[in-house]
Amino acid sequence: MAYATPLDLLKRIDADDLARLCDRATPRTIDGDSLSGWLHSGAVAAKTSAAALTAAAAVIDAAINDADAEINGWLAARYPTPLSNPPLLIKRFAVEIAVYQLHRGNVTEAVENRYKHTVESLKEISRGRMSLASDYPVVSSGGAMGAVQHSQARLTRVQSSPRVFGGGAGS
Repeated sequence: MAYATPLDLLKRIDADDLARLCDRATPRTIDGDSLSGWLHSGAVAAKTSAAALTAAAAVIDAAINDADAEINGWLAARYPTPLSNPPLLIKRFAVEIAVYQLHRGNVTEAVENRYKHTVESLKEISRGRMSLASDYPVVSSGGAMGAVQHSQARLTRVQSSPRVFGGGAGS
């Protein structure tokens, strides 16, 4: 199962922008209303062909599949992938990566910054510096650096151990 759906992308970006990004025909053959109707209900607007909408949906699906592969590549260092019950954060990551993929080299600064932030977050997860919240009962694990607790509320609490060495200049 994919971490995001085409409808998740529609929640993130305007339907006309999504239509522009996934309609590879010249001139464009679909608009935002037609694409939104197709994705929501499968309805084909009179002014748009089902073939054009199917092709656009395939472009969106490919971007979502690419996003899933990228996410799984990072997460596989610490978690079994694909995640069976991913937190909402992973859906957000999938949407950001898919939107970036859809821009095909014509990326705006805002889209690129969101993509870079997403990748940095995935790197932090793969390194163990950031954790995915889970639906599991509270489990504690500790060591010299402190304890990490995961709760059913999808929150992560980090508790540090007391300082072992002096802290800062002149200590």
